Amino acid sequence: TNVGKSTLLNALLHDDRAIVSEIAGTTRDVIEDVMTMEGFTFRFIDTAGLRQTSEPIENIGIEKTYEKIDQAHIVLYVIDAEQNIKEIDRLAGKIKKRIDGSDRELVILLNKIDFLSGKQLEVLSDLNHFKNLDEEDHIIHISASYG
Repeated sequence: TNVGKSTLLNALLHDDRAIVSEIAGTTRDVIEDVMTMEGFTFRFIDTAGLRQTSEPIENIGIEKTYEKIDQAHIVLYVIDAEQNIKEIDRLAGKIKKRIDGSDRELVILLNKIDFLSGKQLEVLSDLNHFKNLDEEDHIIHISASYG
C-alpha cells in the first residue's frame, strides 16, 4: 500500500483516473484502462495494495488484486524503494513465488527513487543485496510522480 500504484497509472495514462492519497488503503476497487503504445495495446489495472487488514471492504479489494495477478500476462509489481532492502527483497520474493511456474512475466518497479540518495540507488542496483532476485528478473527504478 502507498507505493505509488495509482500515481503510476495516472502517469501512464496521462489522466487522473485513480484517486491518489497519503492514506493507506485508498484504492479498494479495481481501476482499468486501455492504452496503445508503439502499436501494442495494454490494459493497465490499478488494484488494492497487498497487506494484512481487518477492514472487510479492503479485504475484498485485496482478493480482487490476487485475481487480477492470476489473470495478467505481465505483472507490474510496485514496491516503495525507500523501504529497508530486506523488506524489498521479501516483498519481491513473495510475488515472484506466486508468478513462478506460470507463463506470466513479472516486472518489479522500485518506485520513489526521487527520494533516494546516490548511495541508496547504488545499493538497490546491486543484486548481491537480494536473496530472492537474480539477473533474469526485470527490475526497473522509477519515479511515478515525475513520470
